[in-house]
Amino acid sequence: MVVPVTRRAAVRAALDRDEAYDQDPKGDPPVSVSRYRRAVRAAIDVVPEAVTEKGMSRSAVEAEAYSAGVLDALDMVTDAIALVVVVDAGESGPLGGETPWTNG
Repeated sequence: MVVPVTRRAAVRAALDRDEAYDQDPKGDPPVSVSRYRRAVRAAIDVVPEAVTEKGMSRSAVEAEAYSAGVLDALDMVTDAIALVVVVDAGESGPLGGETPWTNG
C-alpha cells in the first residue's frame, strides 16, 4: 500500500512538472485539463464508508464522532478546491470574501 505522504508527494511532483511545462511548453502537457477535471471530481465525490466494527470495535458514539471528523475533513478539502475553482474565477467575490457555502 502506498502511504498518503507518498501519494501527496507524487501529486505535488506531477503538478510541479505541469507548472514547469507552462514555462517551456514542449510536447504534451504532463497533466491534461481532462485529468485535472477528473481529479477534482474524484476528490469532491468521495463518500466515506460507514464506520463498522471490523477490527477494532467502537461504540455508536465513537463511530458517529469518527464519521463526523472524516466528513469535516472532506468538507475542508472541498472548500479548498472551491476557493480556487469558484472564488478565484470571480464567481462569488474576491478570495477570502463571502462564498456561497459560508457567511463570509
